[in-house]
Amino acid sequence: MQGDLCSGVETDGIKDKEKIKKVIEIVRQ
Repeated sequence: MQGDLCSGVETDGIKDKEKIKKVIEIVRQ
């Protein structure tokens, strides 16, 4: 169970980073 929760948090973190990168790119434009 703990492994699944950890992996879920990691994937969510990656998605958040990708969203932040997209926002930064839009702001720079």
